[in-house]
Amino acid sequence: MRILLMDASTSVCRCGLVQANELLHWHEINQAMQHASMLTVLAEQSLQGHKADAVAITLGPGSYTGLRIAASVAKGYAFGANVPILAIPTLDVLALAMHLALNENAAEHDVLMPVIDARRMEVYTARYNHRAERLSPDQALVVQSPADLEGAWIAGDGSPKLVQEFGYKKVLPDLPFAQAFARIAIQYLDEQRFADSTYLEPHYLKAFTPGPKT
Repeated sequence: MRILLMDASTSVCRCGLVQANELLHWHEINQAMQHASMLTVLAEQSLQGHKADAVAITLGPGSYTGLRIAASVAKGYAFGANVPILAIPTLDVLALAMHLALNENAAEHDVLMPVIDARRMEVYTARYNHRAERLSPDQALVVQSPADLEGAWIAGDGSPKLVQEFGYKKVLPDLPFAQAFARIAIQYLDEQRFADSTYLEPHYLKAFTPGPKT
């Protein structure tokens, strides 16, 4: 079984291919405003002429534009190839990547808070235990002090501004995102947790507000 992986929820455009429970290919490009032109290119590079049996996307929250592009590309591929879509919450992937990064260094009382950059001092986040099991729903959190982070480990593209603003220390800078994404996609496929391709919409979490991000 082959699963095409696509993530456009942040400024990094990512794509890969899982085959027989193994991550065979993974491609990333970190250039702003390139998702529309590069996601299909990275998908073709990942597939290398093969047909996927399912396509997995990160559903959000995250970049409004990126999420729309990934959903559209996934729908197009799913309808054309007659395969299911696996719609995976972005924060779940980040939380599992944090769990894998901590490995044996995690303590049972540790809390994981993946943070995706939003406007100003706002981040999209949720709380997970040290095993990456969800403790709270997604939320758009305006961080006003380090206390808002509850002493949790943080990671994701929302981390740098929290480090700069508050000097926050419990940060995981390097995450095995691809491995986490692949692992959850395999689980979704095994459990046949398929999204409705016709009515699939990204998980924006909050209404779009036009204007520059500051």
